[in-house]
Order: sequence, then C-alpha cells, then structure tokens
Amino acid sequence: MKDQIAVIESEPVPTTQHYGQSLPPQDKVKHRAEIGLEVEAALHDYWRQEPSEAVKIRIMTRWMDGLERFPMDEIKEALSEWVEKNPSKKPNFGHIAQLIQSRRSQNVSNLNPIMARITEEVSTEFGYPSWLLRGSHRQDRACDARAKAIYLIRQKTDAPLTYIGTFFGGRDHTTILAAIARHERNMEKA
Repeated sequence: MKDQIAVIESEPVPTTQHYGQSLPPQDKVKHRAEIGLEVEAALHDYWRQEPSEAVKIRIMTRWMDGLERFPMDEIKEALSEWVEKNPSKKPNFGHIAQLIQSRRSQNVSNLNPIMARITEEVSTEFGYPSWLLRGSHRQDRACDARAKAIYLIRQKTDAPLTYIGTFFGGRDHTTILAAIARHERNMEKA
C-alpha cells in the first residue's frame, strides 16, 4: 500500500506557493509519500471500518494532491491541531489546507508591524509613501526603494519569502528573491 501511494502522481493544485512544484521529481515523490503516511496515521482513528486498499489509495491520492504544495512541517502541525481540536470529526484535505493558510495569515499579521515600520523608514528615505512600495509602481527609484525594504525585512526578521511577498501585494517568492538580488547589486555599485 505505502509503495503504491508513493508513486501516484497528479497535477498540482494551483496556489500562491508551489512547494511541491519546486521540488525535483524524486523529492516530490518522497514528499507525496510522507504526506500519505502522515495522513493515513492521522485518519486511522477516524475510520470506523478500514476502507479497501483501492478506496484508501484514492483517498490518499486526493490528500496528496491537495496538500503537496505545503511543506511537511506545516502539514504535520495542522494535522495535529485538527486531531486535538476535533477528535470526533474526520478532516478532509481542505480543512488541513485551510488551517495552514490561516496559520500563515496569522504569522503575516504578527510580522506586519515590523515589516510596516521597515517599509515606512525606507519610504521616508526615498520620499515615497509606503503604500506605493507595497503596490505595483515600476519606476526605477520606487523599485529600488521596494527592493531595499524587502532586503531589510529579510535581514531583520525570519519572515519566509512567501510572507514578505504577501505583505508586498501578493508577490511571488521568486519576485522577492529578485528584489533582494537587486538591492545587493545596488549596494555593490554604491
């Protein structure tokens, strides 16, 4: 059963953070297998009657499809939280994905005051309002200011790239990396 689950592949679910898509194929298969094992362990106590192997494979495939975009540590934490808070209600992958997204939003909210202060300081230095740095303005000087704010936030906090991207108008983590590289180039020129 576990070997069968490990090799099941499918199309990833669209999302803002594509953890599973960023993995090499062999790591993606391993990640999906880990999800299957964790979910099977979490669901075991919820099943009144053990489903057949074919049904279990379909169930696990749906879970892997729905959760492969998330890192394993977030999946484990969300599964544990669900089981602890809802011992009599069997979860589906949507519940767990929603818990993960909710935790991420909460983490962003906790970081927002620090990120807002850094953004405000940089915007004052460059003479722009802070909302402009968080927006889509593409003037070189505004992009330089945004890149500096992103760089400083990354240096002064442990905020993941996806959180920083969310703070700056829903930008992708690769855009955040590009902004950091831009500011590093600007520092080398100076």
